[in-house]
Parts: sequence; structure tokens; C-alpha cells
Amino acid sequence: MKKKLKVIFLIFLVFFLLALSLGISSLLREQQDQSPEKSEASATNTVVVCPASDPNNDCDFDGADYPNDNGKAIQLAIDSAENGSIVLIKQGEYRRSNFEVSSYINDDDPNTRYEKTFLHIKQKQLNIKAEDDTILSGNTSNPMSAIIIKQNSNIEISNLKIIGFKKDADNPEECRYNQENPCSWGDGIYVSGESIVDLYNMELSENNRGIVITQESTTKMYNNQITKNRARGATIGTDSSGSIINNIFYRNGHQGFDCSKNARCVVKNNISLNNKEVGIIAKGEENFVELKYNLSYGNESGDWNDFLTKDDLTAWGNKSLDPQFINETDFHLKLNSPAIDAGDPDSKYNDLDGTRNDMGIYGGQFGRCPRGQCKLESKCYEQGTVFSEGRICWEEEIKQPRDEAGCTQVEGCWDSSVDRCFFSGTTRSDDKICQNSVWIDGTVTPTITQTSTPQAGDLQKPTVYSYLTTTYEETQKVSGSKQEETGIIVDDELVVDINGASSWSHVFSLDNLGLNTFLIKSRNQDLEESSPLTLEIKRCVLADMNCEDQRVDISDLSLFIKSIKSNCKGGLHLGDLNQDGSCDVSDFELFKEEYLKYN
Repeated sequence: MKKKLKVIFLIFLVFFLLALSLGISSLLREQQDQSPEKSEASATNTVVVCPASDPNNDCDFDGADYPNDNGKAIQLAIDSAENGSIVLIKQGEYRRSNFEVSSYINDDDPNTRYEKTFLHIKQKQLNIKAEDDTILSGNTSNPMSAIIIKQNSNIEISNLKIIGFKKDADNPEECRYNQENPCSWGDGIYVSGESIVDLYNMELSENNRGIVITQESTTKMYNNQITKNRARGATIGTDSSGSIINNIFYRNGHQGFDCSKNARCVVKNNISLNNKEVGIIAKGEENFVELKYNLSYGNESGDWNDFLTKDDLTAWGNKSLDPQFINETDFHLKLNSPAIDAGDPDSKYNDLDGTRNDMGIYGGQFGRCPRGQCKLESKCYEQGTVFSEGRICWEEEIKQPRDEAGCTQVEGCWDSSVDRCFFSGTTRSDDKICQNSVWIDGTVTPTITQTSTPQAGDLQKPTVYSYLTTTYEETQKVSGSKQEETGIIVDDELVVDINGASSWSHVFSLDNLGLNTFLIKSRNQDLEESSPLTLEIKRCVLADMNCEDQRVDISDLSLFIKSIKSNCKGGLHLGDLNQDGSCDVSDFELFKEEYLKYN
């Protein structure tokens, strides 16, 4: 009996311990599932800054002296924030009438230089986030730098615009070592003292220098717009290192990007354009850990270092071509841009829409692509643009107000009041044919031409748009207008001289099937040339009725039969393959011959 009781007890004990262990493990799993969120919530504190007093906003600090010195509120927020906190800067413009004093090297060094600065960050670990259109504005009457970060700080800054920070007009060295009367070098962001700084989606413009990383510091720069600064756009030096990914360096007074003084730099997917000195440069080849998939073009002292050969640059995916921005303030890429799908092909660099990385600020996982659209194809900016699906950008579309994605208020960037089609050559039940994205009766003239009048003054690009023209013929005439004192050059051949008429035309010979590309430029009397405009002309296969896939298939047969039934006469018609003015049995023989080639 006792043995039976012992066995029963042991069985009970085993089940009890098993149930207890399962309960404990379940509880632990539940705690583990919850603990990261709880830990983050307890460790992360958010400090909110507003540009002015606002009862509708819950602000920890605000610009009570707005608009004279509301930037002081940001400094107070940074000083008060605990390490690990988020400092959220609400939308608005922030200015300083006074300045902070930051030591330039080391507080305890007798040779320390002192700097006037908008924000001074020392021994901090913070995430500084700005809402859209949040600006730190320089003070022309009291020049200063924008942000100085030093002494083992670990800072992330995103979405902030830093504009107009200049150095003092007189020689800064005269007062650089005077703590009571410091000067300003005028940097957008200056980082020193073994600090770590990550910069995302920033805009730094019209400062003395854009970004300086030095004294064994480390940085990540992703998707920053660094433009029109008086000296360098961005520089990494003095034993520092950085990953420079998907940035734009444009019209800076010295180099676009400079890796020097024992720095180590990974440089990928960037565009450096029209800087006064070299576009992307290093002190020596050893400074570049990687230099891949960048575009550098139109820089006055060269696009790359002399020690980099053309073969090396090409092998590493680098290019020296016009990136074809929309304009000087809109850095979206035009449809034919060589920077589209040209960044690092590794999927970790893919655009938000899942396609290969686009060079520049709208590419990659940190690219600010409105609604996830990284390509221009969803945006109608320039009349005459032909999108990949066959749509054309119309003038009335451009005149309507556009939202942040570049679209008008009608769905898909289209004016729904106009009856439009997508693919030239397709037909519908009432026998109308798609021509230039509009349904028309009966006939098709498969060409598109577009002209405009340039503004007077500076040398202008030729006055045809960069678009895809389709034709069934062996030649294509393109016309436009020009200024009185310019000539038109096609593929380096002058086709209209400077003293020619204000209008011009040129017949392009298409000797081969497929896509023919022509570069058209204008030249003034001083022989200065504009940047080239790309004109692409696609000659379709003879019987490819929809001029879509460079082959003849059943969809083309359907279109051809409709054309034959209409017994077309007069003018160029879709089914008149031999162009004798009518659709007849001779056209059928040509179509059959073409069809058998592909089927």
C-alpha cells in the first residue's frame, strides 16, 4: 500500500513540476515579449521644442522671444535632455540673436580655439528629429556656426535644414583664441573629439562649409542635400571615418566631398555636380575603403582624383554623366536619367519601391520618396515627358497645383475630363485608335514633336524636350526654335549656325531598327556649349502595329485586320505598310512576311 502511495505521489509530483515549469516558461516568454517595448518606453524620453509659444502644442521648450532668439529653446532642450532621449523640433524657422561659445579642440588645452555657434553639443547621446520644413537660419549680422558636436558625443540628426551660416567677414584668426570674443568659421555641422554623428535627410546650403568630421570621429551620412556652400560641401579628415551614401553635393565653392588626412571613407550612390573644385576627392587611394556607384559630373577642377583611372571608375560602377535633375532646386531625376537604377545593386540599398538603388537623395531605404514613389514616372513636371506605360505629361496638368508627390488633384496625375489612352496604336470597339495618348478617328501619324521658346539671356539648352519619339519611317524630322546668337549642334555636328533663323529643323536618319539616341546642344558666339539634351527616336518594326514590343504578334494582327477592313486611303495609316496611300493585298503580303519572322 505504501509503495502504491509512493508511486502515486511521485507521479503527482512529476506532473506538478511539469505544469509548474510550463507555467514559468510561459510567463518568461510573455515577459520577454513585453520587455523590449517596456524597456524602450522607460528608457526613451522625448523633449519637444516649438518655434513659438503655442497653447495647442504640448511643448517642453518654446521660443518665447520669437522671432528674435527662438533657437535658444533648442539649446535648452539639448542641455536638459537625458542621454538616450529624443529631441523633437517642431516645424518652423529658428534663429539666434546671440550665440553659444564652443571650444574648438579641448577645453583644457591652452591653445584651444573658441567658436561662436547656434547649438553646442558636448558629451551627449541624443536623437534629434526635426519635422518637415524645420530650418536653422544663419544670422548675417552676427555670424556663427550652426552645430558643433564634440567630446565623445553620440548624436543622430534627421530632417533638419541648416541654411546661411557664414564665417566672420574679418580674419577669424585674430580672435579665434579669445573666449570672450570668439569668431565664427561658419560650418553647418562640425564634429570632433571621437564623436559619432549620423545624419539623415538633411539639407545644408549657403554655409561656409557644409559638414566637417574630424579628430577620430565617425559618421554615417545618408540622403543629405549639400548645396551652394562657400567652401567644401562635406569633408572627413584627421583619422576619422564615415559611410557616405546617397547624398547630393551641388554647386559648392570647393570640393563636393573630400576624404583626407588619414580618413577612411565608404562612398556609394552619391551625385556630385557642378562644384568649383573636384567633385569627389581623397588625399590618396587608400582613403577610399570603397568608391562605388557614384556619379560625378561638370565639376570645374575635375570629377575624380587623377590617380583613379577611367577603367577603375567604370569597373566600380562610377559615372561621369549629367544626372538630369528636374531643375536647380528639385533633385528628382528625369525619366531618362543615367542615375536611375544605377546605385549599388545589393538589395540592402534598394529604393523604397523595391527596385535597384537610384543615385542621389531619393534613392535607398532612407530616401524620402513621397508615397514610396522613387521614380519620376509618377510625377508630371515637364510637358512632353513620355512615361514608361505610354502616358504623356500634358500642359494643363502642370498648371494645376501639385501635391508633395508631384501629382495634380486628379487621380494618377491625369485630367479625367480628357478621354486618354495609354498605348499608341491600340484600338477600341468604335474603331478609334490611340494616338499620342488621345483616341482619334481612323489614322495614325506615329510621331511626336515638341517645341518651346527659351528665355532670353543665358545660353539655353536646345528647345526640344527630352522624350521618346516613335516612328515607322527611316527618317524623323525634329524642329524647334532658338535664340538669335546661338547655333544648334547634333552629335557634335553644327546643323544650324549662329546667324541662322530663329526656328530650326533637322532630319534624323534612322539606319537601324531599335532605339536611336541623339545629343543636341546649343552654342553661343563664344563657342560655349550648353549641356546636351537627349533625344531618343524609336523606329518600330514594320508590322508592329502597336509599336510596343519590337515584334509582330496576334495583337498586331487584330489591329492590321481592322485597318484593312477600313480600306484606308490618303495619308499615312497604321495598316498602309508600303505607304502607297491605301490598305490592300500588297500590305497583307508585307504583314504576312513580317509575322512569319516572329512566329
